[in-house]
Amino acid sequence: HAVTLISGDDFPERDPSSFLLEGSLDGVNFARIASNAVPPFPARKYVQSLSFANTNRYNVYRLRFPTVRNAASA
Repeated sequence: HAVTLISGDDFPERDPSSFLLEGSLDGVNFARIASNAVPPFPARKYVQSLSFANTNRYNVYRLRFPTVRNAASA
């Protein structure tokens, strides 16, 4: 399993620096599936995949980005 991200065509300061993937059976209660740092994107519109292990199936998934490269200037 993996999360695939593409850097935006805007400012690198706004790129995510971490991610949190959660899953839910009922859409209300979420469990953490994976979280980790996002390596810096070397260019705009760059694609990178972040692998993780998961054996559970969920009905709903939620992907969040708790931090960005530079929140002060984003």
